[in-house]
Amino acid sequence: MGTEEEPFEGEVPKDKVYEAVLHSISQDRAANRKFTYIFDGYAHTLADFESFAIGQLGKPEFLIYCHADKKAINDRYKKKNETEEIGEELAATLEEEGKSAETKFEEF
Repeated sequence: MGTEEEPFEGEVPKDKVYEAVLHSISQDRAANRKFTYIFDGYAHTLADFESFAIGQLGKPEFLIYCHADKKAINDRYKKKNETEEIGEELAATLEEEGKSAETKFEEF
């Protein structure tokens, strides 16, 4: 949504995300390519994601729930962000995101 002169800042509207995903899938289908698509979480509400995914693609054949322990999450964060420390506030945020992910999976 951005350009070289003016990069996009902010949250991409869900309709644009869904449109891009469907475009990619339709190109694969047109070329007679068959893939298994993996949605690694979703940024919008469960109802929105279900409406999009199930409404456009049908029910999934299977769900995979992946969970990493706290140490693995912290190590990955440190490596990705090239830092040695995770402060208390960030640790609390990471913990809350983990709980939120578990809740979303249970709802789904």
